[in-house]
Amino acid sequence: MDRRAVLSRPAGTCWRSGLLAVSVLLLSACGGGGGDEPAPQSATTPAAPPATPLYDVQGAISVPSGMSVDGDVNNPSAPLTFNNLPANAQVMPNPVTIGGYANVAGAGAAGRSQTLGDVSDFFRINLLDGQAISLIVADAPAADLDLYLWNAAGTLILDASLGTGSTESLTIAGDGQYLVEVFAQAGASNYVLSVGQSQPLINSNGLRLSAAFVPGEIILLYANSPDSSAAAAPSSTPRRGFSGDPRRARLMRMAGRFGLSAGPRADAKGLPSAGRIDRRAALSDAVAQEKWDTLIAIKDLKKDSQVSDAEPNYLLATHAEPNDSFYGLQWHYPLIGLPAAWDNTTGDAAVTVAVIDSGILPGHPDMQNQLIPGFDFISQAGNAGDGDGIDPDPTDPGDGPGQGSSSFHGTHVAGTIAAQSNNGAGVAGTAWD
Repeated sequence: MDRRAVLSRPAGTCWRSGLLAVSVLLLSACGGGGGDEPAPQSATTPAAPPATPLYDVQGAISVPSGMSVDGDVNNPSAPLTFNNLPANAQVMPNPVTIGGYANVAGAGAAGRSQTLGDVSDFFRINLLDGQAISLIVADAPAADLDLYLWNAAGTLILDASLGTGSTESLTIAGDGQYLVEVFAQAGASNYVLSVGQSQPLINSNGLRLSAAFVPGEIILLYANSPDSSAAAAPSSTPRRGFSGDPRRARLMRMAGRFGLSAGPRADAKGLPSAGRIDRRAALSDAVAQEKWDTLIAIKDLKKDSQVSDAEPNYLLATHAEPNDSFYGLQWHYPLIGLPAAWDNTTGDAAVTVAVIDSGILPGHPDMQNQLIPGFDFISQAGNAGDGDGIDPDPTDPGDGPGQGSSSFHGTHVAGTIAAQSNNGAGVAGTAWD
């Protein structure tokens, strides 16, 4: 094909073309100059059509490292690599961000996978303990994509995120090789799968197989409840065969795999098709299977217009939080998961931490019995707050008039590390023992 014929345009017009992939390259060419002006014509000579100038446009499109593409997207012109079974999972690096597409049969735009469907995309990845996997579903809630984590052999489901919104997420427990599956439960959607990226674990409505909840129990709130977001007038007619007040959330028990019961049995709700892979049989034991049944039933209930909300009956536990009077103001501690860490340890007296800072306020109540002898390393008396040079006194005298605002910063840092805690006063330290 003649590249110039593709990129040519008439004189006097401006031609622009852009391609948006991972990197964007904008190519433009605008005509100008005397060469584009037609020759003068006499009044009796018909005007000749202007010459069409041709332009060559060239450039480079690059894809940043750490980006990849699902091998069997819907575009029939794209290269094809099947990844719909564990045996042909695509091998991916870590970290990686994958752009992909999944759909059930008959859903989505015309293309390679519309008729037969592309319900599963499998990716084989070496993952590290604590790494996060997140899935962003472009066309939710019309499309419902789930996230599954399998063992390397593809025989056992280790965890799953089965929400109904635009995000799903999981956390890896243990180094090793895994299969990560994006599964189309309903509809069709593009997606972005991020593995091992430096981002917080996104909220996926908590519908994770590994979450602590009671198998077979669901907390249900009907759409006509004044406590629900619908805020419609309460109905006197019990919904789904239940008797009692329809205006409050209630704890329901599943009757077998498919139904719910609370007094009279509810309408049976069958499990949606799971495609060609029996995911329930790939779960480790009967408890995991019942938890999976519960989450699938919740997904189905969330799509019901008569239901305002459905959630698992979560098992909650208190954390080892200290009773210090100002602990509630230490907003940064929950951000790094300290309450959960304190369940495991509150420190070890055999550990010594060195703080190189402005010094210490030794009389501070929260630092009593928490310090060992320190040192003043400021050699020039003119730069020292205490007016002398190096000595074994680490006391911070504070800023004088007209100076900065670094007074007692070392005390603040030392207190963050090891302030006396759980003593009903002051603040809490990270490792108070």
